[in-house]
Amino acid sequence: MQNNYLKNKERLEFISQLRDAFMTTKGYGIYAYLNPIDVNDLFEQYTKTNMRAKDFAKKFVSSMT
Repeated sequence: MQNNYLKNKERLEFISQLRDAFMTTKGYGIYAYLNPIDVNDLFEQYTKTNMRAKDFAKKFVSSMT
């Protein structure tokens, strides 16, 4: 149960950072550009890195043209 709690907390933090990166860079939220499955896939990619959520989000959003 504790593991699920930590994973959900990490997921919420990631989504928050991704939302902030989209709002700052693009002027719209995540779901104007991505669907929930894409966001989940990005979270899974993020968990396989050693990056902070904020850095991963900024890098991803800046890679979108």
